[in-house]
Amino acid sequence: MVDATGMCGACMVPVNIDGKMVRKHACIDGPELDAHIIDWDKFLPRFLQFRKQEDESKVRHGFN
Repeated sequence: MVDATGMCGACMVPVNIDGKMVRKHACIDGPELDAHIIDWDKFLPRFLQFRKQEDESKVRHGFN
């Protein structure tokens, strides 16, 4: 988490509550969120956006 106040949006998690998409922030509303209400189709692409760079960094630093 970058700022732990929800202002940066880095930890935003889209959830469905009563049929409406609501943005929750893990730093404020979490860190535990009900996985049944997370909109995984919206969340995963954002979460995996930097996967390639993360994997390259792990190799560079010996965490392969």
